[in-house]
Amino acid sequence: MKIRNLCKKAALPLALMCMLGSLTFAGDAAIASLKIRWISSTATAYGKAKIKTYNGTFNGKTGIVQSLEFTPGAALVPVVVNSDTNITRFAVTTQLGGYDTSLKTGQVIGGVNGGFFNTYGNAEGLQIRNGKLLSTNSYKKDSGQDSSAPYEFYTAGFTENGALIYGIPNFSITAAAGSVTKSVATFNQLPHAYDAGCVWMLNSDYGSYAKWDTGYPHLNYYVLVLKKTGGSYTVGGSVTGTFVGYRTYTTDNAAACKLESGNFYLVGPKSQIKPLADAAQSGDSVTVSFRETTGKWATAYNALRGGNLLVNKGKAVTNGLDASIASNYVARSVLAVKASGETGLFVFDNRSKKGSEYLAGMPLVNAAQTLVDLGYYTAVNLDGGGSSTIAARSTAAGALSILNDPSDGSQRPVGNALALVSFIEQDKLLNDFETLNFSAVVAGGAAATVQLIQKNSVEYSGIGCAEIGYTLPAAASSVRLTQGNVVLPAGTTAIAAKIDGLSSNIKVQATFTTDDGGTVQSAAVTLSGDGYKEIVFPVPSGAAVYTGLTFTRGNGKTSGTLRVDNLIARRGAAADTVSPAITLSPAGTQKGVKGTVLKMSAADNAWGSGVDAKSYEIFLDNVHKASAATYTLTEPVGSLVTRVTYEAADNNGNRTRKYSVLTRSDYKPTAFFKDVKASGWATDYINYCYRAKLMEGDTTSGQRRFLGTRTASRAELCATLVNMKKVNAGSYASVKLPYADAADIPSWAVNYVKAAYKLGIMTGTKVDGKMYFYPKRSITRAEVASAIRALLPQLAGFRPSGAFKDASSIPDWAKDAVNDAAAFGIFEGDTEGKFRPGASITRNEIAVVLTRLNK
Repeated sequence: MKIRNLCKKAALPLALMCMLGSLTFAGDAAIASLKIRWISSTATAYGKAKIKTYNGTFNGKTGIVQSLEFTPGAALVPVVVNSDTNITRFAVTTQLGGYDTSLKTGQVIGGVNGGFFNTYGNAEGLQIRNGKLLSTNSYKKDSGQDSSAPYEFYTAGFTENGALIYGIPNFSITAAAGSVTKSVATFNQLPHAYDAGCVWMLNSDYGSYAKWDTGYPHLNYYVLVLKKTGGSYTVGGSVTGTFVGYRTYTTDNAAACKLESGNFYLVGPKSQIKPLADAAQSGDSVTVSFRETTGKWATAYNALRGGNLLVNKGKAVTNGLDASIASNYVARSVLAVKASGETGLFVFDNRSKKGSEYLAGMPLVNAAQTLVDLGYYTAVNLDGGGSSTIAARSTAAGALSILNDPSDGSQRPVGNALALVSFIEQDKLLNDFETLNFSAVVAGGAAATVQLIQKNSVEYSGIGCAEIGYTLPAAASSVRLTQGNVVLPAGTTAIAAKIDGLSSNIKVQATFTTDDGGTVQSAAVTLSGDGYKEIVFPVPSGAAVYTGLTFTRGNGKTSGTLRVDNLIARRGAAADTVSPAITLSPAGTQKGVKGTVLKMSAADNAWGSGVDAKSYEIFLDNVHKASAATYTLTEPVGSLVTRVTYEAADNNGNRTRKYSVLTRSDYKPTAFFKDVKASGWATDYINYCYRAKLMEGDTTSGQRRFLGTRTASRAELCATLVNMKKVNAGSYASVKLPYADAADIPSWAVNYVKAAYKLGIMTGTKVDGKMYFYPKRSITRAEVASAIRALLPQLAGFRPSGAFKDASSIPDWAKDAVNDAAAFGIFEGDTEGKFRPGASITRNEIAVVLTRLNK
């Protein structure tokens, strides 16, 4: 697969490159079409493709049309696929899935069954896949078509950028050796009756052996076997081969008709083959040339043979249709293109629907008129009937699903399929800010103090964040933080960085140099100061090298603090925002003894590239142990309970974490609390929190109890988070609280609430102009996520690997916090994949959260 250059121009509006025969179109006379009632549309995850369902009526019955509609370009291209060889049939989803797996870059996001095929499964007519010629049509009108037939078979093709080419190819193929030249009727198509006396050509793309058309005599045909030594199978190209052998087909079986990879075969009557064989055996090379005489298929990168042209210049074709199928009410598969270049893959209809009220397909001309009504300019009929199948994935991570209801009741194996492939390239992580050495350039040349406060910690492991403090002279309004010269990759349309201004009204812009040494800047963006935001800076025209970020102060402030994380080169509007999903093996609690292997794997498939991970990190109780996905313990765990942190980051700076707990072999889980079960799901987390002095139990009964199933109050969470912050709550005793319900705060929790208020970890809610803390109220999962984000704002450097199924029910004020906490591995969904934002959280669940959070 070629890596596609996104700098290429998108496909131009439909070029009228068709070779038209004598056709008539619908004029003023009305043609019945599907009367569309409504359309439902869902955009796929990327690529601007849409899945649409059209419902309507035709002759009083309900009809359904499924489509996959898109505008082709360098990054979104139709591709002809088959899973094996020309005579191998597979279901459409198998064809698409097999090709998807083979891609090194890009992803199949949908497709439809392809061209017509014969009883052996051989896809008929011209086939081109990614520039390679797989088969040609006959030198007659088309393989399998009687020369006197009034109708014509059209081929649909696409340039590398997806622009449509359609018409009837005409190949002139010759085989030459020394002074001998023979015409070749067709490539990778077996002969029909009118091919008698001709030479035809096969290679292993046809199949592992040659099959013969039913009823056609094949005994005593002669075969020249040639080893390919040069050239390529392309339109207008040629291949050269040397003599391997000369044999006779005497029976139709695999052994006699074997086709081996690396060879090609010329087959025909002895009178045609022997002169070529004699020349080849004497040492002459044989060259087969593939010339297409119309001249229009030289730019075809993909092509397959369809059936009739159904729509031409915006009008339905009425005459010259294949009479054997034109009037039948059967399912139809159609490729249609608007004058603007917008393309649709359509399937009419669901024949297996039961009941007389359902439409059993449509005649060709009526299907054509329906497409005209939808604004299509050109349409080519593809193989239909029981073969009609359309499939797509509605999200990048979703499976390819069948959209229609195939009339056979299940997918019929087909000779090939037409896939829609997204080649949108990934963004590229250019640099981690924590790895860069900053220097400052201040407006006006005045001196400034710039301090790198923090480069790397447990929170910023792997791909790290830089926390920068700066002080400006009174006369200076801005400071540019330079990190050296970062050359922008070809095709970069913007650069992005995650930035937290830590105060409002700070403006930031990216600075670049041009090829001629000039300086240009992006437009300025005002930071909100409410946490990390990914800021995207469009690359100005002529910019070639990124040199730094310029910050302009606001509100007259001469000093401030910034956090910046991950400089990324953007390739277009679409971005990879999916973090790798981490899988642990073994999962859950493990015994921390010598030789225990800690292992993770990570993948997100956001771009169809499999494991999209750049780095792996493993920590034991915040101590870094490995920059790898696997770590083997060399000694027993030092404490009774140890937290393991697993982290993965992808090529675009998206990070995620997951945790497990290690316990020593002599660990007794019931040692601390009488109400904690030895094998409870939260036991190890509870004891970890107790030993880390994050949570304590209740001793009013004379026995220490944890009370894990009781819901946690806001005051309790406040105390645990302040403990985690490792500050002395007593030092905040003089703080005045603004809460109208301050008297309701338990005495043991007052200083914790004061500390949390002063540190901004937890605040109250304004009701009728007054602030309330509600200390005794059970805290919800959404509130916990919000408090965690306030405690550790650097969580915004992480991204979740997937969405919760109830994401729409998460309040707007908590959405960012929930996503960040999920990406950091603190929260996981329930067994149904839901977050349950409004549910109260138990002390057991708080123990799990704190274990994962603890520094």
